[in-house]
Parts: sequence; structure tokens; C-alpha cells
Amino acid sequence: MVMPFESRLAGTLALERAHSIIRDGYAYWASRIETDQTMPRRAAIDPIDIRKLLPNVVYLEVAENPRDFIERVTGETVLYHSSANSMGKWWREYPGRGPDSTIWAHYAAVADEAVPRIEALPYVGPHRDFLSVQIVSCPVTEAGERVDRILSFVAFVKN
Repeated sequence: MVMPFESRLAGTLALERAHSIIRDGYAYWASRIETDQTMPRRAAIDPIDIRKLLPNVVYLEVAENPRDFIERVTGETVLYHSSANSMGKWWREYPGRGPDSTIWAHYAAVADEAVPRIEALPYVGPHRDFLSVQIVSCPVTEAGERVDRILSFVAFVKN
């Protein structure tokens, strides 16, 4: 039997205290899971369903051997608050996103545990003097157990 989704949510931020973008994104992800699955299949994710959330989405592909991440979709709000556009670049080759970074550890935990992760993470973009970040990252599978993609919803919160 699949556990209730909230009991499988890992991380340091309580869902009920999270920004509405985080709560709505997580609810969408959870709604796409079939009864006998622990995460949705890639085909179940439809951008039309989350039009209002798309500016706050990061959709990553997970590579193995060696482990790496590549952003396939990065929303406009995320791009605005980023120092540079990392879409389409392998993170090992992108400064500040490699295996020693906090964001890498966040995504690696989602890929390894196949469980959504919700956290407040340090903001390192151009507005760091007045913004913090909340993120929920949710595993997605192509056709089975392995996490092939990660769907994240990112909220930038004024301090």
C-alpha cells in the first residue's frame, strides 16, 4: 500500500508553512500518481495543467554513471532570479552547481530516495540581499522505479 504523500515528504520545511506555489506544485505532482505507483510517470505531467505555476518550474533530467543533472525547462521567474541561464547545461560543467553544492545535494537526495523533498535553501542569485528560496522537488519516472526526471516548484520569498 502506498503511504499518504505528506508522510513521504522529506526535507526541512513544513508543507503547511510553505508558500502557495510550493503547496500547489506538490498537490499537482501528488495528483498525477497512479494508485499503484510511488511517483508519476513522465507522460502524466502536462504543462497545460500547471500554466500558472510554469514561471516557477524547474524540470531536470537525471543522468547516471556519472550522476549529473540538466535543466530541460526553467521558468521565467526562476530565470529572472538567477545569475545566468543554466538551461541545457550539465551541472558538473556549470559553476556553482556541481557535486559540492547545496542544490546538487538537494536533487541527489530526491533521485536517490525517490521521495519529494521540500526545503528552504540559500539563495545565491543577484537579489540575495532580500530574497530567500523555498523549493519542493518531486521525482518523476519514465516507465518504472528509477527517477529519470525531477519536477521542482520554486518560490522566491522576500525577507
